[in-house]
Amino acid sequence: MIGFVKSSKPASAGGEVLVPGEPERRNREQRLASGVPLPDDTWSSLVNVARELGIDEGRIKSAAA
Repeated sequence: MIGFVKSSKPASAGGEVLVPGEPERRNREQRLASGVPLPDDTWSSLVNVARELGIDEGRIKSAAA
């Protein structure tokens, strides 16, 4: 059944037909491999809170790697 759906013509030229959950699965794989993208100001806020809570600076730096 999935093969039938995937073999359908995409809505736009050069596009692809995705089944439910496929975009989410791809996104999960990407984020597991590369991390979750955060805006710089969000990351700065998280680092500031970690410092206020006394989190070791080495742990903070390793989280950014």
